[in-house]
Order: sequence, then structure tokens, then C-alpha cells
Amino acid sequence: MLNNFFRRIFIVLFTILIILTIGLGFVHNLILDKKAVVTNSLLPKDSPKRMMLIFPHPDDEITVSGEVFREIHEENAKVTLVVLTEGEAGKTGGVVSKDELGKAREKEGELAAKTLGVTLVQAKFPDSKLSEVNPIELKNYIYQQIKKYKPTTILTYDDVVGYYGHPDHIFAAKMVREVFREYKDDSSFSAKRLYMVTLPSKVWDSLSKFGKKLREKYPLSENQRPPTPTNAVIVKAYGKQIDELAKGYKTQQQAVDALLPGHRQIPYWIYFKVLDREYFYLAEKN
Repeated sequence: MLNNFFRRIFIVLFTILIILTIGLGFVHNLILDKKAVVTNSLLPKDSPKRMMLIFPHPDDEITVSGEVFREIHEENAKVTLVVLTEGEAGKTGGVVSKDELGKAREKEGELAAKTLGVTLVQAKFPDSKLSEVNPIELKNYIYQQIKKYKPTTILTYDDVVGYYGHPDHIFAAKMVREVFREYKDDSSFSAKRLYMVTLPSKVWDSLSKFGKKLREKYPLSENQRPPTPTNAVIVKAYGKQIDELAKGYKTQQQAVDALLPGHRQIPYWIYFKVLDREYFYLAEKN
């Protein structure tokens, strides 16, 4: 009698597992961009293993964190994270007062940098007003960081939609791209590749359809779409670390939901089986 009971339990659990596996595989294949070349490393061969991330806000690095974990743990790369603002114009999440937000996000960024294992460079340009900064000043700052840390690969947002439409994302990416173009023929300029984190068209279409609040907050024209991915990095082995990194931004869980939609509702070991890769667009090469 007892053996029959356990046998039935086993059959039920096994059936659920099979259904779950088939379902996850279906969703994974549905959003997969098969044209993007699966890449083991975004660092150029036969060059120093140094990477730089340039983003406008603390938490933006989450979009490329799987790639960063891979480069550090598998390639022993040295990674620098340049954050242009403290993110003081964002929402507080009810965790701190508005006046305290900038410092709180800076501390969250410091914790994230420690978790990632990167060197943090925190600037204090105005949040949500990057486009009002003198472009010459901003580009010079970016160039000076590249000159100091000598990365061979730079990662940033795309300069068309900035992942989901934030003006700071788009403007920062444009400035990074202009710096790369202006200095790439200089023999002392270390950067060989500029990759922009992007999204497959199927994922973008889904976000555009269901992310109504984002579209209202950051309106885009119909022809504004993220660049088509050229490369994909499989990051599911680092799902737990990415999840922990994202949850470390206590004040920004709502904003993080725009970077990792649904990550708080789905266990990381399921989430990163479906969304198992980060996508990049090779914007510039030298």
C-alpha cells in the first residue's frame, strides 16, 4: 500500500518535471535569437584582458553582469565599472528619503562592485539631465577613464533605445561611441571593441506590448528599435550571482524589474534557464 502511494507521488512529480522542462524549452526557443553568434568572451584575442563598463546609473551594470562574471572567473579579466551619476533622481522604493537617495544608491553601487569583483569609478554628473551636460566635458571624462584604465573592450547601452528608452542611457551611449570614433586611430587608445548591450527583436516586441508603463514614461517612435544582436553570451551558470546582485539594489527594485522583467516572481534557477544569455551588438571595432 505504502509502496503504491510513493510510486504514484513519483509519477506525479516526474510528470510535472517533464511538463515544466518542455514548457521552459518552448519559451526559451520562442525568444532565442539564433543569428547572434554565441561567444565565449567579448575580449579581443591576443590583447590584455581588461574590460570597462560605462553606464549612467548604479544598477545599469546588471544588464551585462553575467558576461562580467564570466570574464572575471573564466578569463581572469580586470574590469572597471564607470558610473556617470549617483542616480539621485530615481525613485526611493520607500527605503530612504529623496534627499538620501543619491548616497544610498552610491552605497548600493559599491556593494554591487564588490559582488561583481570590479573596480568602481563613481562620477557625479546630474541624473536624468545628462543631455544638459556639456558634451565636451562628458566625453573628456570618459576618455580620461579609458586612458587611465586601458580597457581593450568597452560595454555600454545601445544608443538607439538605451535598452528600454531612458534618455540618460541613450545619451551616455552616444557619448561613449563618439569618444571611440574620435580616438580609435590614436595609437595610444587601448580600446579595440565597443559592444552595446541589446535585446532580440522578439523580446523587445514582448516588452513593448506588455510594458505599458515604461512606454508611457519613456515614449519612443515606432522606428526606434534596439540594434540586432551580433553576439550572445550564455550566462545561466551565473544566474544565482546575477539574482543576488539585482536584489542588492534595495531602493531600485522597481527599476531593476525593467532590466530583468519578472526576476522577483520566478526562482533564479528557472528564470536563467529561459533567459540564459545576454545579447550584444558590436558597434565599433579598432
